[in-house]
Amino acid sequence: MVPLVGNLIRNSSAEIRLALLKNFEELRKVVGSDEVAEHLAETIRQLVADKRWRIRMNIVDYAPIMARVLGPKAFQEQFGELYLSCLNDSVFAVREVTIKNIKELVLILGPEWTEKYAMPKLMSYQTHSNYPVSYTHLTLPTICSV
Repeated sequence: MVPLVGNLIRNSSAEIRLALLKNFEELRKVVGSDEVAEHLAETIRQLVADKRWRIRMNIVDYAPIMARVLGPKAFQEQFGELYLSCLNDSVFAVREVTIKNIKELVLILGPEWTEKYAMPKLMSYQTHSNYPVSYTHLTLPTICSV
């Protein structure tokens, strides 16, 4: 099964790779999270850097699923920095989805992850020299209070 997953992950179609991420929980049950996460890490790095903003937005949208399956330590080691780097994406929609998912990640990964990784990154963007980036982060209190 792992070779089949490996072939699908290396597929040139971003849509096929996104479908694998969307079904990460089910795939993990069959193959095992460590093996799947290892194969997916490189794919996620490539998709986060994709030129198409909708692909990047979908990747960010799947972060809570991966966090739930992997847990705080494995999520941070493999995807945490990459996920938080999407807070600085050039497209507002990608930044907005990243911020909206922060609330869910806080609930999944807990206060330690939030304090150690998310908050320093969020605080640094409040005074970002790029106005659209800093403006996006002003919506965080509203989103997190809902």
